[in-house]
Amino acid sequence: YLWFPVFGAVAALALYRLSTRVVLALGLATVCVLVPLSWNRLHTMSDTLLLWEDAAKLIVRGDEPGAGRIYYNRAVALLAKGRKEEALADMDRVVRLHPKLAPVYHTRARAKFELKRYSEAMHDLDASISLDPKRADVYYSRAITLKRLGREDDALRDFRKSCEMKDVMGCYAAQQGRKAGAAATR
Repeated sequence: YLWFPVFGAVAALALYRLSTRVVLALGLATVCVLVPLSWNRLHTMSDTLLLWEDAAKLIVRGDEPGAGRIYYNRAVALLAKGRKEEALADMDRVVRLHPKLAPVYHTRARAKFELKRYSEAMHDLDASISLDPKRADVYYSRAITLKRLGREDDALRDFRKSCEMKDVMGCYAAQQGRKAGAAATR
């Protein structure tokens, strides 16, 4: 966009030499061309999913620089719309492109969790933790998944770990788990 002021100055100099009628005709023609193009861009930018689907259309091979980010963001938008299978397919692509990024496994685990594929989600959460063991949100997510699998003690351990890492939700869940455990032993 740095070239735009120069373009404007050159255009002004070129139009200065033309008659008023010609300048108005060129201006009207420019507006007629740019308004539909702008309308299309505004529509695309109106929704996160539309934005990333439009970006994905530019991917040819699937491994271009930035493709992983496009697939990742589209997967997040698809999850928000409840289109879980499509989101999972995009996250599978991202994992193939970036197998060493912990957040990628965490997001794919979220898609699997929403599809009620808890055991598969556990594998991705374990992978995320092995790549980056300092993320409290992943321990919290794993605890929720462990609860769904009926592994209450393991879930409580992960809630506590999340709490130790200063995750408020993990602390709350750990406290509730302690209360439930105390009530069960009475």
